[in-house]
Amino acid sequence: MKNLFKSLIVLVVILLSGCVDTIYDIGNADFNDGRAKFDHQDYAGSLTSFTRCANKGNPNCMFGVGAADKALGYPEVAKSWFTLAARYGLKPAQDTLTENGWPVPAADLANQSGNIGALDLTNSFLKGYNQGTQSQTNCTSTVIGSQVFTNCN
Repeated sequence: MKNLFKSLIVLVVILLSGCVDTIYDIGNADFNDGRAKFDHQDYAGSLTSFTRCANKGNPNCMFGVGAADKALGYPEVAKSWFTLAARYGLKPAQDTLTENGWPVPAADLANQSGNIGALDLTNSFLKGYNQGTQSQTNCTSTVIGSQVFTNCN
């Protein structure tokens, strides 16, 4: 519970900083929707919105997916999302990993945006949801051109 509280504080700081919408201009409507739902403790709804823009390569949304997953009781899934966001150089994700005693990866995707790295995103997402969770979530991924679409139900 203490780590969840720390993660929520980090998310609130990010959201209040005003800089999150300017880092990546991909998926801002979904990010804002996810943020609003998260603020109202609708973690499942925020997960849906954050996932949509995370799949477009937005590290802030990846962090949001991690925060929602952690709030829903899936810390290992959250860890994979925080790790991916940290690979894009997102400082709050790096801080969250550190605060939880999880390894912080190199920011090897820091100069990339958009759909670059989407396969890493999809692999992290599918691995987390298809291994070690007790939910009945079923995820499929489809690649069309350079777009990767992940659907979970």
